Amino acid sequence: MFRISDRIPAMKLGALLLFSALVASAQTTYEIRGNVSEPGLGGIAGAEVRATAQNNPSPTEYLSTFTNGRGDFVIPTSKPGSYTIVGSREGYGPSMREGPAFVIVDAEHPTTSVRLSMLRPAEIVGRVLDAETLEPVEGMTISIVQKRVGSSSEWTGAYLISRFAGPADLTSKKDGSFSIKGLMPGEYSAMATRMDPATSPWSADYSPDDLKVVDQQPDTLLWPGGAPKDVAHPIPVGSGAVVSFGDILLKKVPHYRAHVSLEQGSCPPGESLRVSVFPSPRTNANPLAFPCGSELLLRDLRPGTYSLYGVSDWQGERENVENAAWATAQFTVVDKGVEVALIPQPGVVLEGQLIAADGFKNMPSLFSFGVQPVAVDGVRPPPEQFIESLADGRFRIAVSNRSQTLMWRNADVYIKQIRYNGSPIVDLTLTPNPGSSAHRLEMVLDDKFGALTGTVTSSGNPVARSVVLLWAENMVEPMIIDVVNGVIQSRNLAPGEYRASTERPEDLLGAFTGASEKVKTGERVTIRAGETTTLNMKLSATAR
Repeated sequence: MFRISDRIPAMKLGALLLFSALVASAQTTYEIRGNVSEPGLGGIAGAEVRATAQNNPSPTEYLSTFTNGRGDFVIPTSKPGSYTIVGSREGYGPSMREGPAFVIVDAEHPTTSVRLSMLRPAEIVGRVLDAETLEPVEGMTISIVQKRVGSSSEWTGAYLISRFAGPADLTSKKDGSFSIKGLMPGEYSAMATRMDPATSPWSADYSPDDLKVVDQQPDTLLWPGGAPKDVAHPIPVGSGAVVSFGDILLKKVPHYRAHVSLEQGSCPPGESLRVSVFPSPRTNANPLAFPCGSELLLRDLRPGTYSLYGVSDWQGERENVENAAWATAQFTVVDKGVEVALIPQPGVVLEGQLIAADGFKNMPSLFSFGVQPVAVDGVRPPPEQFIESLADGRFRIAVSNRSQTLMWRNADVYIKQIRYNGSPIVDLTLTPNPGSSAHRLEMVLDDKFGALTGTVTSSGNPVARSVVLLWAENMVEPMIIDVVNGVIQSRNLAPGEYRASTERPEDLLGAFTGASEKVKTGERVTIRAGETTTLNMKLSATAR
């Protein structure tokens, strides 16, 4: 028999179910949808996709799923916010240019979409042969290069699919073959160069007969076709492809020699000079030291104009800095060996003084600084230090008659002003006046730094990894500020006027000169002592 009392529990149960449904509907579920694909080949099945909240204190905590047969995925989450999305699968690597993706889900955007690209490493194979005999050439350095974006003649070294792998180059084997694996998809050419860092083009064993020898050496060329760099046409290499560049045919061309008389000049007896030549016959050859008064032989010279640069081999903090010597000479090679004299000359000794700026009380006990000569035919010689430290912040420094750029390394203080013979130096470039009766160098130190903060975004989202280049007139090279997850944070910046530009790290690899020129026209930034400057920058979006 049906009774009223039997209905009460059922009514309570219905109310509980209704309440639970209302609570569930109040808990919004957000979704991150997307697709993982291989350029030109479509979706990648079975790729793992991870979503990590950017404010998550533990990077090991993440949401994860796998793509279906079309490369699609859905990641549900109950927590709104910003997420970093990365994909992975064995045999694939991330696109260096794109990197991770950033998405935001919230009440206004409960569902968001993202596309990820993953790549299989490509491979380039080929052989190096003598153009006349067609015999294999062993030991040639093969570098895979690509044109910089927006340039028809500027080339940069290709890098492997891993961000942390080295540049793509190796030497040809005994049978002339080469194989370079792990390349990012792109358009490439191969450059064949004879590099032998273990063998210097310099020799102290000179004889008149040596100068008459003409060496036949393989020429450096860009393949395919051996065309000049400005008209070479690279070959497209797709994801996972194995592309043959065929036979690289090397021609042998004449290389001449120079007899360099390293005279005694003002070089103290028993001293040596480090001698460099620009452009260098071998890219990896380091400057060598030779006793003053030596007769030297320089090999591997193609027709062209060269500059010699010599400087005393004893460097650092020394006494008797007035004994430092320099030598420069220029010569031209046409079709035979040449004679050239390198005569050491004395430099200029500056009497220096470190001075504390107003309000700066903690003068450092050690302040590391030096000079770097201005460029010689576009190549900047290494820094030079001929410094004698004295008491009470005094010092003596020897420099050549050439213009110098003053440099320092100290994280706690900076050079606020430099005065040479009482006149301020505005760009840290010192041009000594050998005829001056006095050479006084005053360096005003300060510790009142400024700071820089801000963001780097692309299409409104933070950029996973980028750099900000900060350049000022008194810098030899731009300062590089590493930016992670779109956050700019840099302290201890010397006050002054700067220009700023932002780049992806991979765009700087092997082509820093182009970036240096670009940053000079970048956004103006003023850093003030004791203040934090905000800089929000946009990085051009990369098509996904």
